[in-house]
Amino acid sequence: MTARPSEVEDYIRRSDHYWRQALELLQAGQLERASELAWGSVVERVKALARLRSQAELRSHREVREFIKRAALQNADEALYRAFREAESLHINFYESFFDPEEVRQIFVAIQGLLAKLDSYLH
Repeated sequence: MTARPSEVEDYIRRSDHYWRQALELLQAGQLERASELAWGSVVERVKALARLRSQAELRSHREVREFIKRAALQNADEALYRAFREAESLHINFYESFFDPEEVRQIFVAIQGLLAKLDSYLH
């Protein structure tokens, strides 16, 4: 089954929406909620890439992780997977609240680069 452009665009639109919300919440000091939305933004971008490349619909955290791991290997881009793992740590932060504000801000910088890199693979 071939992905419709609108499906890929929907994932990107959700990713952008989550990212904007995450930045607002980060600025408001709501680190846990900001963390989860930043993670959600990354997941939606990865899902867009999966639909574009392989027409796969990723349905679980494990599938998202395995897809990005394969993409990093196929593109000889170890930094892609490292940045994904940093984003993944924010998903954990939502539940455990173990990062201080500066750490969260640093991970947000890495995520911004990750989103840009995923965009380069999408276009």
